[in-house]
Amino acid sequence: MTLSDFARSRVAAGHPDQAFAMLDMVLEDNPQSFMAHFSYAEIHHRAGNAAQAIEHYKKAIEANPMAAGFLEARIKQLEAPAE
Repeated sequence: MTLSDFARSRVAAGHPDQAFAMLDMVLEDNPQSFMAHFSYAEIHHRAGNAAQAIEHYKKAIEANPMAAGFLEARIKQLEAPAE
């Protein structure tokens, strides 16, 4: 099971606090972890927490610039006004 799979499973089971606690531990050990920032962003994105999602998408881009195209599209989606 990957890091993001585990985080998503904790959220799906109604335990986002466990997902965030685990991701916090990863980021404490490796602040440049692309997967931890991406997982954080995805959880916040799905929960409607745009500001937090954008923050972690940007950190994920810093960690892995090759993912910038996809992640910048996610950021634009969050920044777009609701219709």
